[in-house]
Amino acid sequence: MSVLAGMNDHSEIWTFESLAEHDASRKSQYMKLPNIIQNANSYFINSFTDCNKYDDLTMWRLYGEEGRGACLTYEYSLDAIDQNSNLFLLPVHYVRSISSDMMKMLDCLNNNINLCSRRFILKNLNVWQHFIKPVEFKDEAEVRLLMHYQKEQEDKCSIRWILNSENKIFQPILIFNNYKSYPLKLVKITLGPNFPFVDTNIGQVKYLAGLIDSSIQVSKSSCRFYR
Repeated sequence: MSVLAGMNDHSEIWTFESLAEHDASRKSQYMKLPNIIQNANSYFINSFTDCNKYDDLTMWRLYGEEGRGACLTYEYSLDAIDQNSNLFLLPVHYVRSISSDMMKMLDCLNNNINLCSRRFILKNLNVWQHFIKPVEFKDEAEVRLLMHYQKEQEDKCSIRWILNSENKIFQPILIFNNYKSYPLKLVKITLGPNFPFVDTNIGQVKYLAGLIDSSIQVSKSSCRFYR
């Protein structure tokens, strides 16, 4: 799993600020952020889309290395995810902006609370800000698995720092210690329509998948035309 800074569009880390049309200092009024960088590097995501798009030519071109990549299909159990308070599986909500009315409401509430020498924070803002994107990306139909990593989870997963080969961002990734620790179940691997040496590699991928779980299906894309 990756932090937002390591996604194909690493500017996503500032999506909330740009949509809310206010600066980070305003945001910090309503979030418990002892260290913004530490916070950004403790929330990890995997991105998915609707299963109906698993062999979609446009998705291959935009997100599958121009058809040279692979599509992984997963099954999930909401009950299993709900049992872990640090896990969230939710669709992305696409918006044009976060209404200024919301910020005015928060400011009003904050000002009234300050009269009583109190302060409030939005404890879940660190979570739901990861599920907001500009409306221009709505065709992705993205679903995100979000995990808030904490030290007590070291028995199931670990952190490794890498230099992202695509965007050259130095970032942490979250690695699960074994296949069954990952909250989703891999059921199918589809090689892209432009996958190199596909006839040879499909046999190799089938062999590797069989070492992990013999029930994993492996096939190649049914897209017949690729430009």
